[in-house]
Amino acid sequence: IPLFHLGQRFFNPYQRFCKYLGPWSPNCYEDHKLIVCGLWTTNNFTVKRELIHQHEIDDLETRLINAKGKLRIIASHHPLT
Repeated sequence: IPLFHLGQRFFNPYQRFCKYLGPWSPNCYEDHKLIVCGLWTTNNFTVKRELIHQHEIDDLETRLINAKGKLRIIASHHPLT
């Protein structure tokens, strides 16, 4: 998220992310041994405060509960404390 380009910060904050890493997808990678889920923790309206919606937590919880016996990994930009 650009810090100093306010137009891009509010109207297209993830342009560079998508350019280099592809469009964001809430989907997880899963195979027979592991599941890796990304949790979107950035917020383009603040500089230091993260924002996670309850529905995202609920969806993540369901995916991880259903992945019994697999290594479960959550990837996020901010610490989850």
